[in-house]
Amino acid sequence: VAPLIHAIEKAKNAGQDIDSSLIYAGSENDPTLEDSLFSDMMINRPDVYLGVDCQNLNELTGRVMSEFDRYLTENKTDVVIVVDDIASTMAAADFAAVMALASRVYRTWEPAFAAEAEDAAVRAWDWLMQHPQFIGFENPAGCNTGGYEDTSDLDERLWAAAELYVTTGNAAYLDKLEDYLKTNENPTDMGWVDVSGLAGLSCLFGAKKKEAKETQRFQVCQQKFRQAFLNEADKICDIADVSGYFVALTKEEYGWGSNMVVLNRAMILAVAHLLTGEARYREMAQAQMDYILGVNATGYSY
Repeated sequence: VAPLIHAIEKAKNAGQDIDSSLIYAGSENDPTLEDSLFSDMMINRPDVYLGVDCQNLNELTGRVMSEFDRYLTENKTDVVIVVDDIASTMAAADFAAVMALASRVYRTWEPAFAAEAEDAAVRAWDWLMQHPQFIGFENPAGCNTGGYEDTSDLDERLWAAAELYVTTGNAAYLDKLEDYLKTNENPTDMGWVDVSGLAGLSCLFGAKKKEAKETQRFQVCQQKFRQAFLNEADKICDIADVSGYFVALTKEEYGWGSNMVVLNRAMILAVAHLLTGEARYREMAQAQMDYILGVNATGYSY
């Protein structure tokens, strides 16, 4: 929303007669409306608050529509721009994971930002714990683009728990890491529908510098990730071995977005090489990159 507000302000300063208002569906005392949110975007706080506050997503949507309709009835408006921020548990978990990871990356060079990132990750996690049931996302009626449907957030929660435990060492996150790991028999995927492999990367490589975190319970989690990656890497090698170009795809897997599958499998092979030092994993990973860059039936670099 900030670019729109800045454009309106620029037009006003240029002499255009524009009257605009920023309307927030929630209440003025909403704790998520921190001052830093507005200072970071360099915009003012909302002009109008509709005051809608409830936990049920369907009820929330209906009340927002009702209150906003009442506002529009009372205030003549030519143009309405809606910025939707409906939360999903998948998005919240992804945010928690990325912010926890960012806090470790920036800790040495930008400690103030690292602290903000860790705090944001913790607050996103707290929201997740308050919403244990899956909250997904569906395209609204009339939207015909791909929806990228996902019906489970357990892989995202697994990733968030891993990143937060590696970052903080708080045993509460390890508890959840163990719980979520029990629901995933093959935590190696790194695609849009399943990010459980990212939890494995964090546990296997992110915790190396924190010996205090190498508890026996955590080592059991690491071992499960390690064995899962090695088992999957062996399956990938078996597929690639019978391909003319050593491509890790079966004939049924050449479809829309298949390059993502190839590159994800290349990463799994690379992880297996890092874990074992075995040359065949590195060579097979290289073969997948060769395929992407032109060693394929078309001769094209994808």
